[in-house]
Amino acid sequence: MSYFRYQSAFVVPLTVTCFIFSSLSTQVASVDTDSLKGLILLVSSGHTSIKNSFPNDLYADASYWPDGLDELTIDGKDQMYSLGQAIASRYEDFLPDNPHQVYIKSYDDDSCLESAEVLAASVFPPQGRWDWNENLKWQPIAVHSFTDDILGTNSSNTILAERVSRIGSSAAANQILLMHQNLLSIIQEQTGWNPVNITNILTLHDVLNTETFASLTLPAWLNDTLMNELRQTAAELAHLIYGDEVVQKIVSSPLFNQIGTFTKSISSSIQSEETSSSSPNESESGGDDSNQPKVFILTMKQEKLLSFIATSKLNSSYLIYPSEGSCIAIEISKDASKGSYFNIVYKSGFNMSQDWQPLQSAYCEESDCPMADLVKLIQSHESDKTDFSGISLSDKPVPPPKQPSPSPSPSDHSAFIYDKLDDLYPINGISPLKARSSSGWNIFMIVVLCIAAAIIVLLAIGMLISRQNGRRRNDYDYL
Repeated sequence: MSYFRYQSAFVVPLTVTCFIFSSLSTQVASVDTDSLKGLILLVSSGHTSIKNSFPNDLYADASYWPDGLDELTIDGKDQMYSLGQAIASRYEDFLPDNPHQVYIKSYDDDSCLESAEVLAASVFPPQGRWDWNENLKWQPIAVHSFTDDILGTNSSNTILAERVSRIGSSAAANQILLMHQNLLSIIQEQTGWNPVNITNILTLHDVLNTETFASLTLPAWLNDTLMNELRQTAAELAHLIYGDEVVQKIVSSPLFNQIGTFTKSISSSIQSEETSSSSPNESESGGDDSNQPKVFILTMKQEKLLSFIATSKLNSSYLIYPSEGSCIAIEISKDASKGSYFNIVYKSGFNMSQDWQPLQSAYCEESDCPMADLVKLIQSHESDKTDFSGISLSDKPVPPPKQPSPSPSPSDHSAFIYDKLDDLYPINGISPLKARSSSGWNIFMIVVLCIAAAIIVLLAIGMLISRQNGRRRNDYDYL
């Protein structure tokens, strides 16, 4: 028995060690802040009270929403503060103390502006000489507000409304709705909408998510199976709408124009930094611009973030329907061996304990993508148009969402199970999110550690056997 006890004393730590290190290899790779040169954060405003609802909604009355309709709630403020802490944790060694090295731009509505302010307070507490008041761990950071369509969508845009209506009657939309006939029948019977269109489904999804976040009891007819199917259906329809070429020109192009401007600013800063490092005299004479922004934050409406995801074709094995308070980070880096490269990661607003998730664009499905691929992505969706009244609505038919395999039958489709990733929805049962592994060096170290642990176990077993043989010889000599 002592032999097995002695062996297990080494085997158990070996098993635990290998498990821990192998699990680390499935997490999103940590950012190399030494190589990081610029950061663009696309942030959906935090949790708000409902704006629209359905006819039979028990919580449509304003008395349930003490902050007012379509306003940032207390939970939303806490959500944005937690997101700020997650950003500060990931980019701790990169974030500047100087508030002038941060540029924040917000859509001009209360929820977006307040979200930007709470986020800034969380990410950038005053440090050093910027700590101007010992009783207040906060510093003012300018938030630039805009009423244009860069960060919001104009609901009164008749061209957009007409295009969405056209998408709703397209063959691609009918294909999705056909797979959810039972769900549509229940929605029509219980909500008071008759008939039910794709806009109704998206509204219902957002309203129920908002009420869930506010800890309100959902209707009795809405069981877990129906809620899971509603989430999946809404994600498919949303990507169908925002994947449309005309919708992208109206909704996404202004955002890509802004991201393109920030990307050029970061590239310019990289070039200036290289020039300064190669010309010490120029640096000493004031060539260093200490107020050049290197962190850019855009707070926007939820549908604008969704439009960026759909337009960029981020990931193909699952659909992302970003919840309120979600964040996409575009990390722009440069080092001697790789040159300029970028990564895109995603943080869910529903579950702040969930780690950052890696995203790959259709233009580059690897990590550390060449900067040229990001430029190509941006340029392919930029537009110099500010007036979209000339867009033709008779463009080519709207394609269905990209699917890696044939669509399942309606009976199979109802079996989708919501997997607690909150706003990541699998396509045709494919496991949502296969996080890329860490670098090859990490994997090599895991293998080395496991081999070393195995050698230690074998040596321990050998020592034990040798000790037992020695005891037998002593017993024999005694006899």
